[in-house]
Amino acid sequence: MTAAAKKTKKTNEADGVFDGGWWEAEGPFRLLHAVNPLRLRALRETAGELAGKTLLDAGCGGGIFSEAAAAAGARVCGADVNKKAIAEAQARAKKNGANIEYRACETGALVGEGKSYDIAVCFEMLEHCESPAAVVADIGALLKLGGWAAFSTINRTAFASFLMIGVLEKLLAATPEGSHNAAQFVKPEELAGFCADAGLTVRRVAGLQYSFFGKHFYLDDSRFAANYFLFARRER
Repeated sequence: MTAAAKKTKKTNEADGVFDGGWWEAEGPFRLLHAVNPLRLRALRETAGELAGKTLLDAGCGGGIFSEAAAAAGARVCGADVNKKAIAEAQARAKKNGANIEYRACETGALVGEGKSYDIAVCFEMLEHCESPAAVVADIGALLKLGGWAAFSTINRTAFASFLMIGVLEKLLAATPEGSHNAAQFVKPEELAGFCADAGLTVRRVAGLQYSFFGKHFYLDDSRFAANYFLFARRER
């Protein structure tokens, strides 16, 4: 494992913020469940249908997206450093008969094993890492030529800090309190730079928006003030 890869540990893993409740209908991760259909739809629109493709879910937590990708026909490996979250994901998969490989490890460990994937996703993880650049570098190394990477994270803006911490954590308790550190939010241009260093070509950046009238999430290619998605491809 490289020195950089050792820095991919989630900085707030130790305090138990992400340890449980991943599949509770009104639990601490209900917003991740709400946005999951958009994640899957946007990935399909970018990388094509998932059936038969190998997919890495880096920072999979309790397996929310892993299960959706597996249901869409992908051969999924979910990896996360949080052993309690992985145990919950494994128990859920066993109960539902989902054929998903879950690994309690850093992405660097998979690089060391010589793994490769058609698609790699890293949703709502980079803002919790000591070295997001190291995670992106690992994902670049794990993708096959022509493979797609999809990231979602939080822009480092005053509005994002107000929304994610002031509103969603403290006011509405819609996300686990203490789960975000505004200093670790990642600007789109920074993430694009990490991708370039990892040999990935950015193909789309789009901000996550919510329609209060339509009651659904959608992507807007012109607004990135808070959460955003970045799609990139390994072309060399």
